Amino acid sequence: MKTFYFPLETLLKVKHQAAQKFQVEVAQLQSNLKYLNQDYENLRLEITSLEKEWNGSRSKGKFKQEDQFLQFFKTLQTRQKKLQKQIQDARETLEATQRKAEKALHERKTIEKLKEKHYSQWKRTYDRAEHDETAFSTLEDT
Repeated sequence: MKTFYFPLETLLKVKHQAAQKFQVEVAQLQSNLKYLNQDYENLRLEITSLEKEWNGSRSKGKFKQEDQFLQFFKTLQTRQKKLQKQIQDARETLEATQRKAEKALHERKTIEKLKEKHYSQWKRTYDRAEHDETAFSTLEDT
Protein backbone atom coordinates (compact mmCIF):
# COMPACT_ATOMS: atom_id res chain seq x y z
CA MET A 1 0.00 0.00 0.00
CA LYS A 2 1.24 3.40 -0.93
CA THR A 3 1.73 5.77 2.03
CA PHE A 4 0.08 9.15 2.32
CA TYR A 5 2.30 12.20 1.85
CA PHE A 6 1.27 15.73 2.77
CA PRO A 7 3.60 18.36 1.27
CA LEU A 8 2.89 20.90 4.05
CA GLU A 9 3.59 18.52 6.94
CA THR A 10 6.70 20.43 8.02
CA LEU A 11 4.80 23.70 7.99
CA LEU A 12 2.03 22.08 10.02
CA LYS A 13 4.55 20.98 12.66
CA VAL A 14 6.04 24.48 12.81
CA LYS A 15 2.59 26.05 13.22
CA HIS A 16 1.73 23.52 15.91
CA GLN A 17 4.92 24.36 17.83
CA ALA A 18 4.27 28.09 17.44
CA ALA A 19 0.73 27.72 18.79
CA GLN A 20 2.03 25.76 21.79
CA LYS A 21 4.75 28.35 22.41
CA PHE A 22 2.22 31.18 22.41
CA GLN A 23 -0.10 29.24 24.74
CA VAL A 24 2.75 28.77 27.22
CA GLU A 25 3.66 32.44 26.91
CA VAL A 26 0.03 33.47 27.51
CA ALA A 27 -0.09 31.32 30.65
CA GLN A 28 3.13 32.91 31.95
CA LEU A 29 1.84 36.42 31.23
CA GLN A 30 -1.46 35.65 32.96
CA SER A 31 0.44 34.41 36.00
CA ASN A 32 2.59 37.54 36.02
CA LEU A 33 -0.48 39.77 35.72
CA LYS A 34 -2.16 37.92 38.57
CA TYR A 35 0.93 38.48 40.75
CA LEU A 36 1.02 42.19 39.87
CA ASN A 37 -2.67 42.57 40.67
CA GLN A 38 -2.17 40.88 44.04
CA ASP A 39 0.81 43.10 44.80
CA TYR A 40 -1.21 46.16 43.81
CA GLU A 41 -4.14 45.13 46.00
CA ASN A 42 -1.84 44.55 48.99
CA LEU A 43 -0.26 47.96 48.47
CA ARG A 44 -3.66 49.60 48.15
CA LEU A 45 -4.75 48.06 51.44
CA GLU A 46 -1.53 49.19 53.11
CA ILE A 47 -2.01 52.76 51.87
CA THR A 48 -5.64 52.78 53.03
CA SER A 49 -4.60 51.54 56.45
CA LEU A 50 -1.86 54.17 56.72
CA GLU A 51 -4.28 56.93 55.67
CA LYS A 52 -6.66 55.90 58.44
CA GLU A 53 -3.81 55.80 60.94
CA TRP A 54 -2.58 59.18 59.75
CA ASN A 55 -5.99 60.80 59.97
CA GLY A 56 -6.66 59.32 63.41
CA SER A 57 -3.28 60.24 64.89
CA ARG A 58 -3.24 63.66 63.30
CA SER A 59 -6.65 64.62 64.62
CA LYS A 60 -5.56 63.63 68.12
CA GLY A 61 -2.28 65.51 67.79
CA LYS A 62 -0.29 62.35 68.50
CA PHE A 63 1.69 62.19 65.29
CA LYS A 64 5.30 63.17 65.97
CA GLN A 65 7.21 62.04 62.91
CA GLU A 66 5.11 63.74 60.28
CA ASP A 67 7.93 64.32 57.76
CA GLN A 68 9.06 60.70 57.82
CA PHE A 69 5.50 59.47 57.51
CA LEU A 70 4.74 61.75 54.57
CA GLN A 71 7.92 60.68 52.81
CA PHE A 72 7.08 57.01 53.36
CA PHE A 73 3.50 57.63 52.20
CA LYS A 74 4.70 59.34 49.01
CA THR A 75 7.06 56.43 48.37
CA LEU A 76 4.12 54.02 48.62
CA GLN A 77 2.04 56.17 46.27
CA THR A 78 4.90 56.27 43.77
CA ARG A 79 5.21 52.50 43.98
CA GLN A 80 1.46 52.23 43.45
CA LYS A 81 1.66 54.33 40.27
CA LYS A 82 4.54 52.20 38.99
CA LEU A 83 2.52 49.07 39.66
CA GLN A 84 -0.44 50.54 37.78
CA LYS A 85 1.84 51.18 34.80
CA GLN A 86 3.30 47.66 35.03
CA ILE A 87 -0.20 46.17 35.16
CA GLN A 88 -1.28 48.19 32.13
CA ASP A 89 1.83 47.14 30.21
CA ALA A 90 1.31 43.51 31.23
CA ARG A 91 -2.31 43.62 30.04
CA GLU A 92 -1.29 45.06 26.68
CA THR A 93 1.44 42.45 26.27
CA LEU A 94 -0.99 39.70 27.25
CA GLU A 95 -3.61 40.90 24.75
CA ALA A 96 -1.03 41.08 21.95
CA THR A 97 0.25 37.61 22.77
CA GLN A 98 -3.30 36.23 22.92
CA ARG A 99 -3.94 37.65 19.44
CA LYS A 100 -0.75 35.99 18.19
CA ALA A 101 -1.77 32.69 19.82
CA GLU A 102 -5.22 32.86 18.22
CA LYS A 103 -3.68 33.61 14.83
CA ALA A 104 -1.20 30.72 15.15
CA LEU A 105 -3.98 28.37 16.21
CA HIS A 106 -6.14 29.50 13.28
CA GLU A 107 -3.26 28.97 10.85
CA ARG A 108 -2.60 25.50 12.27
CA LYS A 109 -6.26 24.53 12.00
CA THR A 110 -6.40 25.79 8.42
CA ILE A 111 -3.41 23.66 7.46
CA GLU A 112 -4.93 20.67 9.28
CA LYS A 113 -8.10 21.09 7.22
CA LEU A 114 -5.98 21.21 4.06
CA LYS A 115 -4.28 18.02 5.19
CA GLU A 116 -7.66 16.33 5.75
CA LYS A 117 -8.85 17.37 2.27
CA HIS A 118 -5.58 16.23 0.73
CA TYR A 119 -5.89 12.88 2.53
CA SER A 120 -9.49 12.44 1.38
CA GLN A 121 -8.50 13.12 -2.22
CA TRP A 122 -5.53 10.75 -1.93
CA LYS A 123 -7.70 8.04 -0.37
CA ARG A 124 -10.33 8.32 -3.11
CA THR A 125 -7.67 8.19 -5.80
CA TYR A 126 -5.93 5.25 -4.13
CA ASP A 127 -9.19 3.34 -3.59
CA ARG A 128 -10.25 3.99 -7.18
CA ALA A 129 -6.88 2.83 -8.52
CA GLU A 130 -6.99 -0.27 -6.33
CA HIS A 131 -10.55 -1.00 -7.44
CA ASP A 132 -9.61 -0.58 -11.10
CA GLU A 133 -6.59 -2.84 -10.61
CA THR A 134 -8.72 -5.52 -8.95
CA ALA A 135 -11.32 -5.29 -11.69
CA PHE A 136 -8.63 -5.50 -14.35
CA SER A 137 -7.00 -8.57 -12.80
CA THR A 138 -10.38 -10.36 -12.52
CA LEU A 139 -10.97 -9.65 -16.20
CA GLU A 140 -7.59 -11.15 -17.06
CA ASP A 141 -8.29 -14.23 -14.99
CA THR A 142 -11.41 -14.97 -17.05
